[in-house]
Amino acid sequence: MKILLSLLVFFSSLKLFGQSDVENIILDRPDLTESPYLVPENYFQTECGLLMENGRSKNRQLSLPTVLWKYGLSNSLELRVVTEFNVDVNEKKSSIAPIWIGFKTPLLEEHGILPKISFISHLQLPTVASEHAKAKYVAPQFRFVFQHNLSEKVSVSY
Repeated sequence: MKILLSLLVFFSSLKLFGQSDVENIILDRPDLTESPYLVPENYFQTECGLLMENGRSKNRQLSLPTVLWKYGLSNSLELRVVTEFNVDVNEKKSSIAPIWIGFKTPLLEEHGILPKISFISHLQLPTVASEHAKAKYVAPQFRFVFQHNLSEKVSVSY
């Protein structure tokens, strides 16, 4: 919980804007596909979502909210924190899931048939969670994200 409190203090000390000179805001949520674009340097962005899962044994899990906290450290590095509050509807249990910290960095700009490519990496902090939700191991996660622009208004991400 000390890390969460430290992050809240850090982000609360930043200068905040309601509007800015950034033309477009590129979101990674609520879909499952991540964007290769980064938050601009010195900008902070949060994205919230809701996830509902219905298991085969009629077990219903809710994650509300799932929050992605992003800060543009530079034009080539975005810091990321993912937090979730989970509810097991059948067992009437709630928990704070282990927190993920990580980064996104661009690898290649779109050129002809080559897509725009970025790299995202996260590390799960197993002990920063509710007691019954703590993980046993540190869990790394990474992905390469790609995007082709088909026109000014249509793109394909994968």
